[in-house]
Amino acid sequence: MRTIQQPISLNALPQGACAIIKDVQAGPFDAERLKAMGLCEGRHVTVLKPGQPMIIAVMGVRIGLDRNLARFIDLAPVEHPQPCCMDPLDAINEEASA
Repeated sequence: MRTIQQPISLNALPQGACAIIKDVQAGPFDAERLKAMGLCEGRHVTVLKPGQPMIIAVMGVRIGLDRNLARFIDLAPVEHPQPCCMDPLDAINEEASA
């Protein structure tokens, strides 16, 4: 699992990297939508596929997110990546093979 070394926005997080959400700078409407999807302060997030939309993993689910909206989400480095930073499909495959 890759991690970042310095704070960046979600739209700049490299594929496969894990980070923690530090702040959401979006307007009130977008901030509420993001929060409803689980994208709020303190959550671990991983970029599964960059692009438009970008595919991310948060709270064990995959989400398609507009890159323009992702730029309002500030991230901080994660010292020790958590299992929740994994691609949800990888986690299911690991459980099935155990």
